[in-house]
Amino acid sequence: LAALEARNAAERAKVGVPPSGGQPAEAGAPAAMLAIAAAKAERQVAVVRAEQEVLEAELNLLAAQEAPHANDEAKKKAITDAETKRTAATKTLETAKTNAAKEDGTYTPLGPNYPATSTGRRLALAQWIVDPRNPRTARIAVNHIWLRHFGQALVPSVANFGLNGERPSHPALLDWLAAELMDHSWSMKHIHRLVVLSNTYRQSSKVAGSLRDPNSGSRSDPATFDPDNRFLWHMNSRRMESEVVRDSVLSVAGQLDLTPTGPEIPETEGQTTRRRSLYFRSTPNEKMQFLELFDQANPNECYRRQESVMPQQALALGNSALLLNQSRLLAKKISDEVGLADESPRMAAFIHAAFEHVLSRPPRPEEVAACERFLRTNTDLHRSGPKTTFSAAAGPNVTAAASDPHQHARENLIHVLFSHNDFVTIR
Repeated sequence: LAALEARNAAERAKVGVPPSGGQPAEAGAPAAMLAIAAAKAERQVAVVRAEQEVLEAELNLLAAQEAPHANDEAKKKAITDAETKRTAATKTLETAKTNAAKEDGTYTPLGPNYPATSTGRRLALAQWIVDPRNPRTARIAVNHIWLRHFGQALVPSVANFGLNGERPSHPALLDWLAAELMDHSWSMKHIHRLVVLSNTYRQSSKVAGSLRDPNSGSRSDPATFDPDNRFLWHMNSRRMESEVVRDSVLSVAGQLDLTPTGPEIPETEGQTTRRRSLYFRSTPNEKMQFLELFDQANPNECYRRQESVMPQQALALGNSALLLNQSRLLAKKISDEVGLADESPRMAAFIHAAFEHVLSRPPRPEEVAACERFLRTNTDLHRSGPKTTFSAAAGPNVTAAASDPHQHARENLIHVLFSHNDFVTIR
């Protein structure tokens, strides 16, 4: 143990690391003295081990001399072998004692030795990657940023960026953004700001009006000559990412826990915890089921997410204990603001507030009428029908349904709005 401690102190002194919380060791005399101490301790250990081997060899020789044997030849051979081992152990001890008298500071390091100075190869690689004469890195970066904002990258083959991939839809724009990124010290915040403040990003997703056809020069419906929106004449509608869907449900109800950092959250707590979805454990074998249904990011890739539309997504929104719980909390919050009276003005105020909270838009007149019919019909059902609930509607972390039929109907309306396509769609 003393030898290990001495070697550890010597190696720390070589690189100027403070021993046991003390001041950094200086190069030169202190490090040399520690190296001599480490070598001395290591060689003393070798002497002790050699003495132990000599003692064991003598005990074996004594046992061979006193042990009974069937014949003298076998006994002589055993004694000869024991004497040979004792002679070898004695020579090892003499060598160990001779080495112990030296003070050259040479000892066996605890681990592999690495050069004190860098070769500069990694730095050279990093400088080559971000060199202005190598715009590929900046192009790939802005291509990913554009993809996250528009749902479609400038170079569609995100995972195959190069000669074998697809050509960029707007090569001049790609080069200009890449130059902007490099000219502003690789500030991605600068690129994000450029994108979200641009007229292109702030366009409506509504497909209406006419544009000048670049081929014929006449004005016509842009959907006829640019159905894929290559010229970015409107914003592409796209579904929220899975984490955003779950976090939006909690945020709308005022229940999202914004506490930063912390350990990863087990995927089994997806329906109970109020923490952001960013902190859930995500491995190829451990994924939160709700997030996976909405195309959670693949932990083995970092290119782009695959989007899908499946019946299971609607079922997850309809049967999730998390959504049901937040629906009841939000319904109570809005009812406290507008009142619970079962009359048309109060009902209309609740419907407008519900649309503003959940869908971030006012309801259309036909939607108000449909929601009023839903509330009245649902209220009557709760007044006269059996008091049955889904299995997901009860539990230690789920708010109980309102006993008042009218409030229960409001809770169901909020739950329906959470399942609305406009809630999970970015327009």
